[in-house]
Amino acid sequence: MSTFNGKIVEIPKISADNFEGDNVTSLVYFLSHCHSDHMRGLDNINFQNSLLQRPGVYLYASSISIKILKNIYKDKSRYPRIESKLKVIPVNHPTLIKIPDTNQSFTVTTIPAGHCPGSVMFLFEIDNKNILYTGDYRASANDLEKFKAFYSLGNLKRIDKMYLDTTFFNKSYLKFPPRRESLEQICSAIKEWIERDPKHLVNITPTAKYGSEFLFMEIAKEMQMPIHVNEDCYNVYKCIPEMDNAVTLNPAETRIHSNCGIKYKQICLTSTEFLREIVPSAMWWRGKNLESFVEEEHENKIRICYSSHASFEEIKDFLLLLKPAEVEPCVVPTSVKEKIDLTNLLEQIMLSYKVDCSNENVKLFDRVEVVELQDDDEEDNLPDDLLHSPKNDFKRRRKWLVDGTEL
Repeated sequence: MSTFNGKIVEIPKISADNFEGDNVTSLVYFLSHCHSDHMRGLDNINFQNSLLQRPGVYLYASSISIKILKNIYKDKSRYPRIESKLKVIPVNHPTLIKIPDTNQSFTVTTIPAGHCPGSVMFLFEIDNKNILYTGDYRASANDLEKFKAFYSLGNLKRIDKMYLDTTFFNKSYLKFPPRRESLEQICSAIKEWIERDPKHLVNITPTAKYGSEFLFMEIAKEMQMPIHVNEDCYNVYKCIPEMDNAVTLNPAETRIHSNCGIKYKQICLTSTEFLREIVPSAMWWRGKNLESFVEEEHENKIRICYSSHASFEEIKDFLLLLKPAEVEPCVVPTSVKEKIDLTNLLEQIMLSYKVDCSNENVKLFDRVEVVELQDDDEEDNLPDDLLHSPKNDFKRRRKWLVDGTEL
C-alpha cells in the first residue's frame, strides 16, 4: 500500500499518484497505474473542479491507464468528467512537458513497470538532474537494464533521486518465483481439479479488488475459458484490449470464479461442495522456504506464491544497477522496528556502492529524439512483457526520508 505523498520535490508543482491535500494546487499530474492506493483524491470533486478550471493543467498516464479512467464507472461519473484533462504519454519515448504559468519545462520518459497492464515508471529530467519514480513494479534488473531510457551515449544515466516501490523491501520476502512459474502452477491446479469431475468449480481468491490482470489473461488463455467477475471488476478489466475474452459477467460461460459476489472476495456460488479455492498471494509467504512455492492446505484449498511487486533481491539488484544518490521509499511500514530495519537495509546497500561511480560501457542504443506532446498523441502498443522475474558506486553516506524525518 503506497504511502507516497505525491510530491516530486525536485520539480515543484508536479505530483504523481496522489491527488489530495497540497497536490490539489499542482500544475502537472502523473498517474503510474490504476490501482486505488495510487489514485487517492482523483475522484474528489474539489480536485476535479480545480483541474477543470485551470487551462493547461493535465493528468498524464499510459494509454491503457487513460482508457481505464475514461471508462471506469462511466455511469457513476467518477472520472469521465475530467476526460478532457487526460493525456497519453507514449511509452519509451522522451516527452517534453511545459509547466503551466511558468517558463519551466522538463522531459519525462515512461518505462514499463511490469506491475499490471498500463503500469509505468516515470524518469524525469530537469536542470541536469535525473529523478526516477518507480510506482509499483515487478521486474528484474536484467529486464530493466534493457530499456534505453536509462542510458545516455551508451552509459547508464546518473540517477540523482529514486522514489522507490518498497512494498517487499524486507528480507522476509527475499525472493519470489518468476511470475511465469507461478502462473504455470496455478493453471496446473485448476486443470487437475476441473478435469477430475465435471461438477468441479474453482474460486481464485484475489489479494486486492483489482490487480489480477496478468493472472486472469494467462489463466483464460491456458484454460480456454474466462473468469467470472462482478460488474465493478468487469468495468475495469474490459478497458484492457487483451482482456476481451479473459473475464465474463455470465457464470454459465465458465467454471472459474473470482470476486464475482456482491462483496469483495465473495463469489456468486452458494455451495462449496465441489469448489477448490486457489489463493495466489505474496504476503502469506513471508519468511517461508520458497523451494516449493505451492502449499496444499487441503484438497479444496491451495496457496501459491505470486507477486506483482518486486522481491527484496529484485529491489536490491535494481539499486545496484542504477546506484541512485538518494532514495525515498514509497511504501513505509507503520511499525517503528520495521522502519528501522528498512532504513538499515537501504543504507547498507547504498554504502556498498564502489568508490568509482563511473558507469560501465554498454551497447549503444539508437539516439531518440525528444518529442513535444500533442493533444492527439496516442500509444497503441502495450508495454513489453515483464512477466519473467529474476543483477555499482560511490562510497559516501546517503540520506532518505521516512515520514518527513531525515535519518
